Amino acid sequence: MNETRSQIVWQHMDNFVRHSGASWPTLAAEVRWQYEARVAEPLRHIEFSQHRDLHERQRLDAQTLRRFEHDVKFGLPADIEEACVFGLRDAGYTGFEMLLSDLAERYGLLAAPKPMPACEVQDIGRLLKETGEAIQAVAPMLIDGRIDDNDRPYAKDALGQINDALAMLVSYQARIVAILPDAVAVHLKSVGTGK
Repeated sequence: MNETRSQIVWQHMDNFVRHSGASWPTLAAEVRWQYEARVAEPLRHIEFSQHRDLHERQRLDAQTLRRFEHDVKFGLPADIEEACVFGLRDAGYTGFEMLLSDLAERYGLLAAPKPMPACEVQDIGRLLKETGEAIQAVAPMLIDGRIDDNDRPYAKDALGQINDALAMLVSYQARIVAILPDAVAVHLKSVGTGK
């Protein structure tokens, strides 16, 4: 790993602002809302602006937020990371799942969505989409019939796409295991993971 956790979050935030047409003040407003919703007032250490004018307050909040980007000693405070991530989601960032995947990967985990019973039909479409994207990402690596050092330029994207597809499969696995009797579910789960 060559990047810190903070750098990963900042790369995604910067990518969102550069490519979406959104502004830092707009994103800062989303982050502030998430922070204040997720962290109880007595525990808040990040001081956002109290200015009366909404636009000036958002501009000052963006300055407060961006100071963390250049803080080489401490980086992004852990207490505001969630707010930054979910602020991106609420602002409509299309790379939200990739951000979750990048952060989970640092722990050796997959960012599998929590099973939501009402979403099975929509999620099957997403599963097919993620699987198709994984196949497309791996395809250039298989042109010569093997995966080797020559395929390194494709590796990061392919791995990210595979992890996204696996996360959806793990989510389905959890839904299916939940409807099976305990003994069968434990056996099938251990067979599936090889443990």
